[in-house]
Amino acid sequence: MRERTKFGQRLYDLRKKAGVNQIVVADAVGIERSSLSSLERGGDKPGRETLIALADYYGVSLDYLEKGTTTPRQDFPAQTCQDDAEWQLLLLWRELDDGQRRTITDLIRGLIRTDARGKVSHDAASSDLIGAS
Repeated sequence: MRERTKFGQRLYDLRKKAGVNQIVVADAVGIERSSLSSLERGGDKPGRETLIALADYYGVSLDYLEKGTTTPRQDFPAQTCQDDAEWQLLLLWRELDDGQRRTITDLIRGLIRTDARGKVSHDAASSDLIGAS
């Protein structure tokens, strides 16, 4: 069995830290699971677009991913989804431009209210919207 390259080991370590399997990561970055497996084993070098997608997914710099010369960004947690509904929202979010993202964020903030004790309460309109989907 071939020894993992440093790059492959970094990919593997990032995925394990994120607590996701290869299928989840491969789908998120737009590659085949077998391609990700090969990258993690050190069998292939990723193309630029794949490298950028992996860095974005894991919340690390390209420099860290390629060379290991910086530490992973701690302020940007790895993207993991709790269920399929959350995954579908993430996919939709990624299709939005900055203006659309601001609008959606403002809409969500307007639908969710926090009372004086910090308890989240939902606007009646938000319950209608949630129930309509």
